[in-house]
Amino acid sequence: MLSLPALSDRGVDGSAIPLYSDVKLAERHPVSAVLLQTLTSQEIDWINAAGDRSSLGHGSNLVHQGEVLDNLHIVLDGSLAFKVKQADGENILAQALDVLSGDSKELYRLDAGEIIGDVPLAQPQPALGDCQVVEDAMVLSIPRLRIEDKVNEDEEFAAHFYQAMASLLIDRWHRLITESEGRIGEGQFHRDSLFIFSQFDDRDLDWIAARGVVSTLEKGSLLLQAGRPVENLIIILQGKLQVFVPEEDNILLQAFDAIGEPSTANLGKKIGMVQEGDMVGETALIDNRPADVSIVSVERSVVLLIPRQALAIKLQQDAGFASRFYRAVAFLVSDRLRSLISRIGFGRRTYGDLTDENLLEEEASVLIYLIVYT
Repeated sequence: MLSLPALSDRGVDGSAIPLYSDVKLAERHPVSAVLLQTLTSQEIDWINAAGDRSSLGHGSNLVHQGEVLDNLHIVLDGSLAFKVKQADGENILAQALDVLSGDSKELYRLDAGEIIGDVPLAQPQPALGDCQVVEDAMVLSIPRLRIEDKVNEDEEFAAHFYQAMASLLIDRWHRLITESEGRIGEGQFHRDSLFIFSQFDDRDLDWIAARGVVSTLEKGSLLLQAGRPVENLIIILQGKLQVFVPEEDNILLQAFDAIGEPSTANLGKKIGMVQEGDMVGETALIDNRPADVSIVSVERSVVLLIPRQALAIKLQQDAGFASRFYRAVAFLVSDRLRSLISRIGFGRRTYGDLTDENLLEEEASVLIYLIVYT
């Protein structure tokens, strides 16, 4: 069984206490609690021993745009700004001019507890922006190859580490969605199963097929609504669906809007399409947030629904499945984050642009497997 760090919600006198013992730390830097909540003491000791600490002064760069990183960096103290060159993703000349001019825009902050670098075992990618120190920082740097060896040999460590990375990446995704101010361009999300299903073994697929429920959506059906709980992990087996990001900040208005037949005019801004092979709902299942987008079928579609409760139990009891699931989600969210930055008008390539054609064949076989055996 996968062992998770023990957390108590009662004080010595039996009274209720906050989940995190260091309340002020959690309030100041919500992301700082992710690693402390997810990793065990032994895993923290290993990371500490494997890494090297360094202090960075205000204005210095930890990461330069276009750099391929050999290390994963954990921010222990201070704050860095993630800045990108303001160039159209398809305009190479504009990108070159921006690099020469040094013009850049801050997209978000990376505070204590953040992990900076590629997801272990993913194909290394050039950094989409600079990570510049805005408050004197202390960083723990771990060689990428050491982390990859560790996640390959230790399933429990892999499950915990990938879960933490996925949660941190999801937080950045939420921040970009919230702060984009309508600058997200519409486009086609890549086919996530190219990365997701290649991570699972046959036993994992057997379990997914056995627990999943096939559901048919007629044209115009609402699959997910922003602001409402996500009750299933969803795999799209057939059809196309439109993705909307809400323009209303009030989460209660989002949740109670569009009762009955949804009106696309009330769902917000279109940001893309998803289709067969895509997976949705996984980010909300990891961090327990309500859905941050609404998804509506634009044609008759078929989806596989995996109940949230069954998935949670499986992740708790099966360390191997958990490590593969969280790794797949971390790959997926990392790629979506890169794609979202491009939608806003920055950066260029995503993992999807570099997909090997062999993965297309693998995706097709996985979809046939799910359809036939469910």
